[in-house]
Amino acid sequence: MPQLQQIADNIWTVAAQHAFLGMHLGTRMTVVRLASGGLWLHSPVAAYPNATLHGPHALRRKRKDLPFSADLSDTPHPDWLNDLAPLVIRGCLLQETVFFHQRSRTLIASDLVENFKTSPHWLTRMYLKVCGLEGKITWGGPYRLLYRNRQAARACIDRLLEWPFERVVIAHGDLILRDAHLSIERGMAWLKA
Repeated sequence: MPQLQQIADNIWTVAAQHAFLGMHLGTRMTVVRLASGGLWLHSPVAAYPNATLHGPHALRRKRKDLPFSADLSDTPHPDWLNDLAPLVIRGCLLQETVFFHQRSRTLIASDLVENFKTSPHWLTRMYLKVCGLEGKITWGGPYRLLYRNRQAARACIDRLLEWPFERVVIAHGDLILRDAHLSIERGMAWLKA
């Protein structure tokens, strides 16, 4: 059974196994206790039938089996307006929305970057080496093609870097708990090229 790991006041993560194309990349759910006392789950690793489900508009069209209540946008939902600031990363086919939890100075993302030192699994280790990810906090070379409008994406990353975050929760790889702001700035610098 996955265990909650507290990373800041009112923020926990749960790591879970996840394979993609045979690679062991893992995934991570973030749990935030809201000022209202409610819970906000990002990238859930289990079903929560009574939850209010938010997602990108494109995912709502793709996954008609999921009961979405709202589309994610740069406007926070009233339930978490006082806790989290959302930012849609435009210009990328992933349509990721990242969130800034100001009280804990935590950035919450899924696929903004990956952070793997290495992997004991040979296929995953080869993926990390080939994509230039091993030992680096960045986004893999081949996947950079998903950023169709780099200028729009760069503008979003510049906005994100205005937030004073001190740690970053990501879905794949290790949490970024040291030099987080600088790590994201460097890890996304390729967008300027």
